[in-house]
Amino acid sequence: MNRMLISTALLFGSALGFAQTDSVSIEKLIAKGDSLVIQQEFSQALTAYESAFDKGYNKVEYYVAAAMCATMEEKYEVAIQYVEKYLNSKEPNPEVVNFFTVSPQFAKLTQQAEWKKIETKLLEIQKNKRVKYNQVLSNELMSILYSDQQVRQEYSEANSPTEMKLLSEKMKSIDKENHEKITHILDTYGWVGAEEVGETASLALFLVMQHADLYTQIKYRPMMEQAVMNGKLRPDNFALLIDRIEMRQNRPQIYGTQIIPDDSNEPVVYPIKYIDEVDVRRNELGLVPLSVYVEQMTGKPWNKVEYKKQLPQLEKRYILKK
Repeated sequence: MNRMLISTALLFGSALGFAQTDSVSIEKLIAKGDSLVIQQEFSQALTAYESAFDKGYNKVEYYVAAAMCATMEEKYEVAIQYVEKYLNSKEPNPEVVNFFTVSPQFAKLTQQAEWKKIETKLLEIQKNKRVKYNQVLSNELMSILYSDQQVRQEYSEANSPTEMKLLSEKMKSIDKENHEKITHILDTYGWVGAEEVGETASLALFLVMQHADLYTQIKYRPMMEQAVMNGKLRPDNFALLIDRIEMRQNRPQIYGTQIIPDDSNEPVVYPIKYIDEVDVRRNELGLVPLSVYVEQMTGKPWNKVEYKKQLPQLEKRYILKK
């Protein structure tokens, strides 16, 4: 499974974390759409989101997700329609509006002639936002986020091994530079949240930290734990970071967020500490049950009973430290 771009789950706290609906069928459609985005099946994801809209799903941020999928499929007219639907919603979030203009996902859409007709609306919403951010720091984090995502999009679209190699080296260089910037920010300001720099800008800390070296992740782990308690780091992102730290130390993960390929390239949940208590820990962070998360990420149902039978072999394979 190729990690690509900022997923809808990261942006909006989808079924992976916080989406709430009274309809199980609608929730499954949204989860299916998110799973398909992660798998880069954008056309099918768009179909899933549109089916949910037809059934009455009204979380307007998902118009942005639909617009992104349409853009990736070069269905620019459809993408424009969903952008307009979001902008005409009751209270469009200035942070999400800003995402249209800075995200690599929408770069091709903003180059279309039709985009001109909604630029005025975008600027009006951004101008009228009544929040007091550390604008200098917010701008720096937005720049970091853009460079982090842009090179990864370029890599995902590479057409040859030579191009992939060149972009891989470019990615390492950008990651090194961003690492230095982020650690300086953390040492100077601490973990800044949405109220200080905006939701999208604060996401840059998480994105860079998730592919930082293990020493850096361990060093700032106490800061991350404090940040999630203070509401400055989203719980679903916190869970991903903590599980990644544990896995990199050959230890069982805590929240079950890490899914890796087995010898047949099939997705398998990396061993979990105290498996019978995992949903309790996930619930404490406001996350959906593990079975829902795994199905969302892989597109396949997951059964805890069957997983527990596999667990001893998985633990043996990954040489876990008890």
